[in-house]
Amino acid sequence: MASSESPADSNKSRSCTTKTNNGEVAGDESRSTVTNTSTPETRSNCSPSSAECFPVDSENPFEHPCLGSDLVLVVEGRQLHVHRTVLVLHSPVFHKMLTADMKEKNLEEIELPDRQHRAMVNFLLQMYPVHSFKNLKDDEDLMDILPLADFFQADHVRIKCEKYIQLETQRPPDQLTVHSKMLYLAMCETYRLETPFAAALDMAATLPVDAITNSSNYDQLQPATKVSLLERRCRVAERSEAWERDKVSDCRRVVSSFCIKSRTSRLDERCPSCRWVNWYCERCVQKEIGELKTQMK
Repeated sequence: MASSESPADSNKSRSCTTKTNNGEVAGDESRSTVTNTSTPETRSNCSPSSAECFPVDSENPFEHPCLGSDLVLVVEGRQLHVHRTVLVLHSPVFHKMLTADMKEKNLEEIELPDRQHRAMVNFLLQMYPVHSFKNLKDDEDLMDILPLADFFQADHVRIKCEKYIQLETQRPPDQLTVHSKMLYLAMCETYRLETPFAAALDMAATLPVDAITNSSNYDQLQPATKVSLLERRCRVAERSEAWERDKVSDCRRVVSSFCIKSRTSRLDERCPSCRWVNWYCERCVQKEIGELKTQMK
């Protein structure tokens, strides 16, 4: 009996072929056959998805050759398998290197001296679409990625670094370390990040003067920035002292309205007539001052 399968259906069922190691090409009866019978010894012209090639949860998807990868970057003696098109689209420096009349244009392997492997991996992850939705995780990412984004002129990666600093400088000051506060200011100045610069300067100005001047990032600042930072720190300190004096005066007036002893003695002295009032004086004033300092940080 003649088969009812049309020529078009027959061609479709055989459109996915498998090339064996000896160079022979064989057609399979159906797509499911190709999928189920493919082995490590055969190459299929049915391409894997980019998601399989670049797993989102992988810390280094460039470690091995991948779908369409056509260039190897060598960093600290380790290979990173990348795609020329991605680099060219996102970096004018790579664009010139790989398309202009330069020696790297026709190379399959390019060594990048004076670069750190971990930093380069983090930078490349921000360039690839399947990973670029991820935000920077911490200050270590910032220190890895921003210098490379600046050198390779990858503007969209640079903008992500700016946004990271903006978000961090919006947090309460007591949630940031001395190193982080000074790092953001130094990064903004070094890499000309104008948008978060003012917020980074204000955040650094909440630090004590000793913490500012003893920071390793302080030495990286330009003289004009150092002057602005210390002047702003002086203004913050003056406001803080004035507000503390006002708060103490307000508390003293409230307490003196019902505690005769407090009218003629300091708040830190014991009140012989009323122990509760004495406790109230000490704890309330200290609490108010503590809250005020928190607001000023």
